[in-house]
Amino acid sequence: MVDTLERLSDHLYRFHDTCDVYVIVFENRALCIDFGAGDVLKELGALGVSHLDWVLHTHHHRDQCQGDHLARKHGARLAVPRYERFLFDEAENFWRNRRLYDVYNVRNTYFTLTQNIPVDADLADYEKFSWNGIEFTILPTPGHTYGSISLIAQIDGKRVAFTGDLIASPGKVQTLYDLQFNYGGFDGVNHAILSLSNLQKENCEILCPSHGVIIRDVDAAIDWTVRKLSEFYEFNTGAAPATRNQYVEVLPGIYGSYSTCSSHYAIISKSGKALFVDYGSAGWEFLQPHILHDGEGQRFIRHTVDDLRDRYGMTSIDVVIPSHYHDDHICGFPYLQRHENTQIWCYENMVEVLERPYGLNIGCLIHDPLHVDRSIADGEHVKWEEFDLTVYYAPGHADYHMVMLVEHCGKRVAFTGDNMFPDEKFGLQHSLIYRNHVHKDSHLFMARRLLDFQPEIICPGHRSHFDVSPEQLKGFVDRTAELRRHFISLVHDPVTDHGVDIDWVSLYPFQPQAQPGESFELTCRVTNYTDEKYEVEARPILPAGWRVSSKVMQFVVPAQKKGEASTTVSIPKKKNGLPKVAITADITINGHHLGQLAHCVVNLKGSGQAL
Repeated sequence: MVDTLERLSDHLYRFHDTCDVYVIVFENRALCIDFGAGDVLKELGALGVSHLDWVLHTHHHRDQCQGDHLARKHGARLAVPRYERFLFDEAENFWRNRRLYDVYNVRNTYFTLTQNIPVDADLADYEKFSWNGIEFTILPTPGHTYGSISLIAQIDGKRVAFTGDLIASPGKVQTLYDLQFNYGGFDGVNHAILSLSNLQKENCEILCPSHGVIIRDVDAAIDWTVRKLSEFYEFNTGAAPATRNQYVEVLPGIYGSYSTCSSHYAIISKSGKALFVDYGSAGWEFLQPHILHDGEGQRFIRHTVDDLRDRYGMTSIDVVIPSHYHDDHICGFPYLQRHENTQIWCYENMVEVLERPYGLNIGCLIHDPLHVDRSIADGEHVKWEEFDLTVYYAPGHADYHMVMLVEHCGKRVAFTGDNMFPDEKFGLQHSLIYRNHVHKDSHLFMARRLLDFQPEIICPGHRSHFDVSPEQLKGFVDRTAELRRHFISLVHDPVTDHGVDIDWVSLYPFQPQAQPGESFELTCRVTNYTDEKYEVEARPILPAGWRVSSKVMQFVVPAQKKGEASTTVSIPKKKNGLPKVAITADITINGHHLGQLAHCVVNLKGSGQAL
């Protein structure tokens, strides 16, 4: 194909390179969407452009960005999708750590740059990017890659979407192999279907793909492509894509979504306001892509809620409450808080986890800090609209877990998160994940609380709601009591919780955020499960050149209590090139040397992000 500049409208041009590069020109300045091999630089002078301000990328593949070093040399700044930034400015580290044998994550991250390129800005999902009076909406559109975005803006009186490789032409995509993330999966196809459906709701008049044709009959093109991808997905999986997720009525005014990855629930008041319990991924395939790649965070794509507006009269999402903090249950919370003006309420021991996700070494965290609008105490009764709710501490699946109880339409309903599930063999079955912070009494404590309430309907964190009898609840108490007996029987230490609670000695925060030349406070925390006091000595073990205000943290922890002490760690100014550094603390309790039980990982980028 001959490299040419094609004028699409007064200020918008297309240039054919290793990908199609789109150039927006105002007076003597320009912005490019994707950059190919960089040959467009030779053509900008003919448009009267003396300065290229920005290059914005839709995704990380080399055909989009192999010429970025030339853009940098010409003074352009670079903005990339937030969820793929590490494939630009940490590309060399990515290749050092990319698994090459026993590969079951088959995403095409092999098509990544081989050398780092500096990045000036993230393009964060659902946020805005402004240049020269043009405001770009950043729409997450995974499919061709997990981190892909589309950029939507009003240009020359038309609403234009730059869609990367989401669609190539009506009914066609650029490649099929890029639409497979997990070994043997069709997950990228499901992502692309949801992405296209969300793009259609943006009411764009022109689609500008990275490869293919300019699309002006947008609705027809998306309809055709969604239909064909859906047929392909169903042919291979026998399942419906995420665009067909719907809610099921639990009771009038209470609805559950069960095709999503985690079940989530909407309580809708007579006013049309909704209270959500959890709001996570659109389906299991939307949870998986980041799991097999260290350093990536769970990405949320808006889904399902239009069904509540269309079928059940929901007018707003007023409040969302997490059953627990896991990403498959709460990855939609940042979106709700920022774009639906939704308040976040939570059980009191989750506040620290949600607001400082880098603080604890626990499983399945999202990386976005949240603002909690209301903390709910154990046993507190909450009035929301015409509903009376009660929240109780309910450890088991996780220590940071609640159960919410409501009486409605003459029925007692319990929202139990991941604490219990129906099981053909065991009746009701528990969930045991030590990394979620478990102690020997967790499950039995939770089971007894449920038995006290005597719910008639259980709304679990996965699968559909179900009826439950007092006999089943009593059997669940007996089963969790037996679990406790196994804990005590199997752990050699006379303090059983030393073999069950994986972080009874820990450093906080688990991921301190500090750059070279800065300092941070480091706290050693100890839980004493015994009836005698603990005299604790904790000695930080630091890299060469790092300094600490107290070489030994000494503190007393009373019986059956928690205790802590802090010190200040100072990092030398000289950079070592590493993004993260692990440090430990050597622990002695009551004169017994236990060794380097506690550890943390210092994020030397100081960004507070998992990405």
